[in-house]
Amino acid sequence: MLRRKWKGWYAKMALQYYPMLEVVGSSNQCLTVLLSADGGSLLATFVYAKCSQLERRVLWEQLHGISAFNMPWVVLCDFNTIRYDTKRVGGRPRNSSSMAEFNECISRCGLLDLRFQGRQLSWCNGHQGLARSWAKLDRVLINNEFAVKYGDSKALLLKRISSDHSPILLQVVVEMERYGLAPFRF
Repeated sequence: MLRRKWKGWYAKMALQYYPMLEVVGSSNQCLTVLLSADGGSLLATFVYAKCSQLERRVLWEQLHGISAFNMPWVVLCDFNTIRYDTKRVGGRPRNSSSMAEFNECISRCGLLDLRFQGRQLSWCNGHQGLARSWAKLDRVLINNEFAVKYGDSKALLLKRISSDHSPILLQVVVEMERYGLAPFRF
């Protein structure tokens, strides 16, 4: 039931901006949709990774398979691991092999981090004082095709309200093709 609601929420969100949406694939850790509009199309993979490093390995293989599509691709949401131990505040040091596997997946898939504007740490354990821990478990990853076509896109972490994760706002900006010279301005 939760999975069905999860898919419905992303589909509803995406349809606000893209009139054509087709589910390309789904699993218990990700949902991939093809979003199409007059300006073109892109693949979007929404991730809700398992807490277990062993189970995340399945996700890494799924993402590698999706990377074979030759089109703009964005991968976002909760990866349940960090890239580097410096991407956390408080708590215990993270498992280095988990970080290495995540970084290897990003490299194999040809993905780049789309840096958040503003706050950088997306998750908080909700504890108080010295027991409080923050980490960058959520992120937006893009491929080169996405960077070329939607190069001015921005990602922001919104304020946490009811979850231990901050929602992500992704503003996809279509690069307009220019014809002729740019107008002269002072």
